[in-house]
Amino acid sequence: MQTDVAIKNFLAHCHAQNLKPNSITWYQNKLCPFAAAYPKLPLKPEPIESFLASVGGSPYTRHAYYRALRAFY
Repeated sequence: MQTDVAIKNFLAHCHAQNLKPNSITWYQNKLCPFAAAYPKLPLKPEPIESFLASVGGSPYTRHAYYRALRAFY
């Protein structure tokens, strides 16, 4: 499955669950770089771990990407 399609489905699910628009935008902002790095949805943890290791910034920033990916998967 294509990662961008899976993310669109996830965001549609978030919208259907009545998440606030800011929350949906937050998920989108955190997941789009992942889709750019992995066009085909990874099913094993190694690519996800590699992506998280490549995220720059503070530990809080890395944890934000982790939380978004955890919710997505």
